[in-house]
Amino acid sequence: MIRTFYYDSSSDEGIESSEAREMTLENALETFYNLSEEKGSFIGFKTNDKIIQFDWNDDNLWMADIPDPQKRGSFQKECDYDQCVEIIKSAFDKPNWQIPNDFGFMSW
Repeated sequence: MIRTFYYDSSSDEGIESSEAREMTLENALETFYNLSEEKGSFIGFKTNDKIIQFDWNDDNLWMADIPDPQKRGSFQKECDYDQCVEIIKSAFDKPNWQIPNDFGFMSW
C-alpha cells in the first residue's frame, strides 16, 4: 500500500504527511502533473517502511529525497520531470522497491 502526501505552494493546498492517503498510480501521477512549479511545492509517497519525496527545485528540476533516519540522512538526486515519473511508476509497480544506485547520500 502506497500513500500520497503533497503541498502545492501556489494554491496552498495539500495533504499532510501524517494524513497521507492511498491513491492509485493514475491519481498520484495526476496530482504530480498538477503541482505548481513553485518553491515549496512537493509530493511524497509512503510505504510501511520507506518515504520518497520530490521537492520542486528549478525549471523542470525536482529533488528526489529518500530519508533514512537510521543513517541520519537522505539519499538524494536531482531529477527532471520524466525521471520523477519513472521513479514514481517504479515505486507503485514494486512495493519493495530499492533505492536507485545513482542516488547520493547526504547527512542531516
